[in-house]
Amino acid sequence: MDGRPPDRPHPVDYAALAILSAGTLAFEILLLRVFSYSQWHHFASLAVALALMGFGASGATLVVLGERAKRWGGRLFSGAILLAAGGMLLVFLLNQRLSVRPLFVFWHWPELVRLLVLDFAAFVPFYGAGLAAGQVFVRWPEATRRLYAANMLGSGLGSVGAVLLLIWMPLEAGLLLIPALLLATSALHALAPIGRLDDSGRRKPRAPVIGWAALIGAVGLAGWMLLFPLPTLHVSDFKRLAYLLDLPDAQVVRRAHGLRATATEVRSKSIRIAPGLSLQWTRVVPAQDALALDADRVVPLPRLDDSSLDRVDYLRASLGAVPYALRSGGRVAVLGIGEGLGIFQARLGGASRVTWVEPNPLIRETFASRGLDRFADEIVSDETARFLKTDDRHFDLIVLDGVAGGGDALTEDPLLTRQTLAAAFDRIAPAGYLVIPIGLHHPPRAFPKLVRLIEAGLATSGVERPADHVLAMRELRMGLVCVGRNPISIEDQAAFRAFATEWGFDLAWMPRMSREEANQFHQLTAPLYFDTARAILVGDRAPPAENDYFNQTPATDARPYFWHTIRWRALPRMISDMGRQGLAYVDWGPLMLVVALVVAAALAVVLILAPLGRIPAGHAPLTRPRVLLYFSALGLGYLLLEMAAFQRCTVLLGHPIPAAAIVFSTFLVSSGLGSLQAPEAELTHPRIRPFGLVIAGWVLALVMAWSVLGRLLAMPEWVQVFILIASLAPLGWAMGQPFPWGLRQLDPLPRMIPWAWGINGFASVLAGPLAAIISVQMGQPVTWIAGAFCYLVAWRVASSWLRSTKGPS
Repeated sequence: MDGRPPDRPHPVDYAALAILSAGTLAFEILLLRVFSYSQWHHFASLAVALALMGFGASGATLVVLGERAKRWGGRLFSGAILLAAGGMLLVFLLNQRLSVRPLFVFWHWPELVRLLVLDFAAFVPFYGAGLAAGQVFVRWPEATRRLYAANMLGSGLGSVGAVLLLIWMPLEAGLLLIPALLLATSALHALAPIGRLDDSGRRKPRAPVIGWAALIGAVGLAGWMLLFPLPTLHVSDFKRLAYLLDLPDAQVVRRAHGLRATATEVRSKSIRIAPGLSLQWTRVVPAQDALALDADRVVPLPRLDDSSLDRVDYLRASLGAVPYALRSGGRVAVLGIGEGLGIFQARLGGASRVTWVEPNPLIRETFASRGLDRFADEIVSDETARFLKTDDRHFDLIVLDGVAGGGDALTEDPLLTRQTLAAAFDRIAPAGYLVIPIGLHHPPRAFPKLVRLIEAGLATSGVERPADHVLAMRELRMGLVCVGRNPISIEDQAAFRAFATEWGFDLAWMPRMSREEANQFHQLTAPLYFDTARAILVGDRAPPAENDYFNQTPATDARPYFWHTIRWRALPRMISDMGRQGLAYVDWGPLMLVVALVVAAALAVVLILAPLGRIPAGHAPLTRPRVLLYFSALGLGYLLLEMAAFQRCTVLLGHPIPAAAIVFSTFLVSSGLGSLQAPEAELTHPRIRPFGLVIAGWVLALVMAWSVLGRLLAMPEWVQVFILIASLAPLGWAMGQPFPWGLRQLDPLPRMIPWAWGINGFASVLAGPLAAIISVQMGQPVTWIAGAFCYLVAWRVASSWLRSTKGPS
């Protein structure tokens, strides 16, 4: 070989570290899909937080190992990669075999045990990856900048790789391909002849036993993937896909994969989905097929053999037909597709032209394969919110069909915000309507928030009396709200009332409607929906007491969480009033975030304090409290800013997957490049570099994301992506410098290096749920500010390290 001293990293080490980082980041992204698909998606945040604790725990392990971590060298590195790959396979196999009914975990301990087994199994691969990545900084502190660059560049490529895997292959294939890649990497690193010289002067493999075991594993796994059908992930009994597959004659017609979801077409004679159908419809609803997206969202697929709509004639008796009793023969824009089948409603209602805006290619392809897309005159492949803000056409009816199924409390929904609704009002023809179907709960949950959002949107458009512009109708589980560009005419009120009478629906709101007209057919104990609408739109009476359980603050582009409805202060009273039934009204996503944050914080405290006996107390200014504060601030600050950028880009781009690919890869790759420019330990004045550059990059990203990009929605998407990357890259480049610079300061105290690695890992774990909680409760700009504040704290600590630290180790 080249005679390179064994205590310096070889190019194989850099390559192995980059591949490990890429595989780990890609697996982390796929893991979110796994837990969302096979479990209850609310538990995904808890599961991933527990998994990522492996990074922090690896730091504590390296502290305990001390000099042995350096002595074991390549054997520990290759073995840790092997452990990471084995852990990934374990996660896959357990999620294939174990079934969890998540709602039962609160009172049935076997369910809790199964859930914890699944969640803590995910700890293993991240622990192995953290052990391997952390060890290199202990072995080669002089190469910190290049090692950190390899780590970050690999992670950036991994985020792109995860997206490509989701596009090119089924989720199960990606979950097996990543550990196969890591097994091959472990074998290459362990068997490469770059170890010490033997008696004959030749280089020896670093860890032949580990290498051959990894190679056999890689070959065996590859052969399994090529020769046998891929096993499928188990679906929780609580998923709608599980309901469909449990039907007696259910069969899977087709399964497709994509970036946004996994699509499963199911056929059964028992599938008859007709939300909002009148009880006075006496004829049979024909059997349908169903398209399940991942495992929760379901879209009915009518079996239409020709251009006739007779098999969906029942839609005339559903709530979705109401708008066409007001405006027949006009131009209709259907945004998304829901169980109400808006494009077929429009055709049955006599629309002269139907424009269907559908961002999900899997839905478009499925409809096209069945010839169902022929019922739309125009199909627009665009995000619905972007369409409303950029398309300058006017429509007689704009139907938000895709929102009827609801959403997750933590999901950024750029469609149901005050600014987007104001844009929608501008797209309505003078006598037209914006139509919003919505699922109902009792007591009212999302309905009050929708009415307040409509009131705020109308106010943004300059409407002084919103009560004169709104119509609302309901049955027991579905409601529909029509918002007029002009005040509701007497003729439209009469048509609205006549439709309700004909099909037995309840009026929830009309201008000058009396309370006695409400609650006639689907009777509740009181006309809660009328009382709610009147209290919000007119304001002459107090809202029903039941509304106090839920948050009614209108969603905005800065806080686009329409489906976050729970009011935490009222949660104890709601549980007390409603008992176990109240659990159905809890926003489990945010609650699981809080649980994840508490559990992760408790474990972090234990694992950070546990190795203190093996860590020197340090000497001023490199004391343990300052090291803890510095690397905690960096871990929190980096992830808070990364998550804030991701949340904002989700609103701009309309979907989290492309936003994640762009933001994470930009931050990680630019941080890797920035780490190569990090100042060495002899720097004495870090006032400009690196922290001043972080603040400058933060200002640029904030201005671009919040002031510029929102005004460029009409530009081609590739232009927006280019500007987005150019806006975030300087911030990522600057944020790549403080961590390797800080590790170099610890050269005189080498036992603190793995401790600092673990602290940074723990802080990163905490930052994920913390960023979501801050954004949901206070808005995304606050998360941006919190991230910048963390870097200011780190800057303040770094200012005490103005001279290279010298002292005993």
